[in-house]
Amino acid sequence: MDSRTKSVGKIIFDRRTALSLTQKDVADYVGVSEATVSRWESGHIDNMRRDRIAKLAKVLQISPLVIMGVDEPAPPAPQKSDGLPELNARDERDIERDLEDMLHSVAQADYKAPGDEEDTEALRAALRVAMIQAKRTAKKKYTPRKYRKDK
Repeated sequence: MDSRTKSVGKIIFDRRTALSLTQKDVADYVGVSEATVSRWESGHIDNMRRDRIAKLAKVLQISPLVIMGVDEPAPPAPQKSDGLPELNARDERDIERDLEDMLHSVAQADYKAPGDEEDTEALRAALRVAMIQAKRTAKKKYTPRKYRKDK
């Protein structure tokens, strides 16, 4: 195992923990065992199937190229102290599911021109940011006071 796979394993671990996901959360999403996720985090990523790379990248919110060791991960976005509650793993999964549903609906319109991949990724990023902000605002507004952590 070379240093590239070791560092990719660390990236997988760091992203998973930064998103407050357990190995079980990741395993369930990708469709593998927790032991497999543990092996990936240890750097054993050789011969990983493409469909698993895609699912892993989606749940970790990184480029599949990072998992393949081709690209470097983007630095984490600075956290704002806007008084809104943080999202948990379930909220993140709900947002990803809803985002995919929206993008699938847009794709059904079938108006793509050549080279629209960049536009699609820009739309995905903009929608994700808007959905995260909306979810955090809703959590603050509709969580009963007795359940709020900031009482």
